[in-house]
Amino acid sequence: MPEWAGAEYYTYEASTVTVGSSFVVILEAAPGPDAPKVAASFQVAFARGAKQTVWKQVATTRYSELDGGERLVVRVRDNRAELVKSATGPSTFCGAQTATQVFDPSQVAFRTGLDLAELVGKATPIAALLPNEVFQDDTLPGFSLWFLATSDRRNADDSRTVIRPIELGDGKLDTMWVEGRPGHGDGEFVTARINPALKLRGFRIFPGNGTSLADYKSQARPTRILISTEESTMIATLPNTPFSEMKERGGVFVRFPETVRTRCLTIALLDSAVGDATGDDAWKAHASAISEVTPVSELFGLPTDFAAVVVVEKLLKEGDNRNTRRLAMLTSPLGKDLAVILDRVVTGGSDEDRARVAPLLVNLPSDEAVPILIDLFEKSSPASSFYVPVRRGLEMHREVAGQQLVRYLRESPPDDSRKHSDLIRMVGRLAAPDDLRFLTASLGEGDTRLRKERVRAISRAGFPVLGDLFAVMRVKPNTPASEDALRAVSVIGRKLFETAPGTVDGAEILGSLARSSRSPRTRMVAIRTLEHFSIPEDEITLSKIIKSDVNPLVRRAAIHSLAPRDTRNARLAIEGALSDDSPDVRIAAAEAISRREDGRSSVPTLKVYVANETWPRGLSAGYAVLVLHGDANDQNFLEREILRDPRTTRAEIIADALKRGSRGISLSVSRQLLQDKEVSFILKRHVIDALGITSLPANQKLLFEVIESDQPFPEFEDSRNVNLQVRALMSLGRTRTETSRDFLLDRLESVKDLNWQQAYLRALSFSTDILAAERLEEFLKRAPDSLRDDIRAAVATIQRRAAIKGIVESIEDTLED
Repeated sequence: MPEWAGAEYYTYEASTVTVGSSFVVILEAAPGPDAPKVAASFQVAFARGAKQTVWKQVATTRYSELDGGERLVVRVRDNRAELVKSATGPSTFCGAQTATQVFDPSQVAFRTGLDLAELVGKATPIAALLPNEVFQDDTLPGFSLWFLATSDRRNADDSRTVIRPIELGDGKLDTMWVEGRPGHGDGEFVTARINPALKLRGFRIFPGNGTSLADYKSQARPTRILISTEESTMIATLPNTPFSEMKERGGVFVRFPETVRTRCLTIALLDSAVGDATGDDAWKAHASAISEVTPVSELFGLPTDFAAVVVVEKLLKEGDNRNTRRLAMLTSPLGKDLAVILDRVVTGGSDEDRARVAPLLVNLPSDEAVPILIDLFEKSSPASSFYVPVRRGLEMHREVAGQQLVRYLRESPPDDSRKHSDLIRMVGRLAAPDDLRFLTASLGEGDTRLRKERVRAISRAGFPVLGDLFAVMRVKPNTPASEDALRAVSVIGRKLFETAPGTVDGAEILGSLARSSRSPRTRMVAIRTLEHFSIPEDEITLSKIIKSDVNPLVRRAAIHSLAPRDTRNARLAIEGALSDDSPDVRIAAAEAISRREDGRSSVPTLKVYVANETWPRGLSAGYAVLVLHGDANDQNFLEREILRDPRTTRAEIIADALKRGSRGISLSVSRQLLQDKEVSFILKRHVIDALGITSLPANQKLLFEVIESDQPFPEFEDSRNVNLQVRALMSLGRTRTETSRDFLLDRLESVKDLNWQQAYLRALSFSTDILAAERLEEFLKRAPDSLRDDIRAAVATIQRRAAIKGIVESIEDTLED
């Protein structure tokens, strides 16, 4: 049995059944009442005939309520016991509704449960003939795929492995599918998926081993087969053709009376010719083989130009969008011939026809598809039904489409504004950077939508276009063209110089615009763009703006751009803005200091700032810097600030900053705040969260008191008490100590309320201690059903955390070594 069937929640049973002249023993591992829903039952069956002394494994099954599968079931018919292997899910025999297999006592093996005799009686006889010419395998890629066989010589007894007879569709006659059941394989079958976008005309088959004449004679081969599609059943007798002729022609052809639209094809063996193999290879004489089966579509044998006409006609009549997509992918190998027909439709067809053929163009070679797609785009309007498919098609052929779209845009741009902007968008996505430089000549032209799309396209060109953009800003100052060029420079700078300002020839124009542009918006964009470009005297320019510009939004923009400069003068200019009249400017300065590596030097100035600031966002930024860059004295200063008036919003902001900065709050202050009945719920929540930052025993003791108390904060309503106690549990879990682990595990087993049990499990999930997972697995055996899924989830989380911790430690050990 597999290892997973040895879990503690499994029970084991053995049963016997007499089927005809055979005896069968079934061993089963069945999930018990405590097993998870995903647990599967496992069965293995052994059988022997009445005259045999050796037992043979004949089946294994796996089944779960969640995933389905197979089961062995004994049923009685006409007072006789039958052993069947019943499977859930769709049938593997095309056209049939069941997937049952029945144990055959004469063969001591399972066979398909389908009534083949009944199917044969209803089947239509069809011809199988040697073709006059060599079989030309022009089957379209993706039309068929052999995905299942009932048995295989390689793993005949392994019912857990899906047998995929890929040898039937590999185009090679020296590889084959060989059925693996006793006897000649009568009743065994193979099934293929068929693309329903094209009808099935028939198939080529090479029965037997096609490697050589000797191999062909030694191996059993089918002589009569049953063919099943979703709608019809046929029977064919394969001709007794000399090996040399069949090898030369590539097999025999089984042609259907009429083409059939189907999603599957099954071929079942009815009769076989015995081979002449002896000795160690004697098994080959009774193991039927097929070297190749190639389903062919309704296009088989048609000249490619005529096939292209048929495909386009079918597409124009097709009403199912899924079949349209399938047909487009399937027929792409028709190439140039298909392109010729599509071009005719584009030139003379209706808009509806163009919409239908557009998906086909995606799959054609780019050199053939792109001219047609551009022609379609020129003929279309944004309201056309084929407008979007054409745009998608052009983007799929990006390498060829880019240059041709640039030529189209330069020579005859569309008059329609929407179409013009869409064309620019495609050019921006598909063209090479150097090919986009021509767009700078038309900056500022058109409506807002067109200008934005042009800026976006130019921005994708990146560094090569910066010089052109700076030139536009110099030559055409205070114009829409200059504004658009500035926006493109801002985008490119943000992408290229994300971590530190970069130096680029011509960027001096940014400083000029920042100082003297008549448009406040242009000034502000230029100032913000200076964040990414380094130019001479940029610090002086930005510092003057921060100090004296009348527009607070402009002053704020200058602070953002000055922040990445790591010089003392830049820091002093930003510190000076902490006393600005505008709260927006003060807040920007505090946030800028938090991003600077020399923030420690600004701590004294920030203390003065937070003492006078009244805006919560500014206080949050200022205190965050004090927590980030401050020392022990600053920690004491912050805690004194909390205690000075703990009933204020300021106290809540300081506590939140200490928590977010992983500094925590000292035990004495924490206890004082938790005991003060006038302190707000928010502040107490921050204090409890902060107690889990360090694993000090005293901190854990205070958390124990909060958790174990019936009502730790009588000044609050019950729901808020529960909220704070649950947060205390989470803080305790984050300490990850043995003491906290044992406390949480003991309390988990003692509480009875499901909500509290789930809270304790969430707290335990922070652990990286594998012992916690082991104790939870022990608890799982006696836990109520309602809690089992939560326990398993907690165990899995702990195990993952422990594994990550182990990996980190291994990496650290390796680095030390």
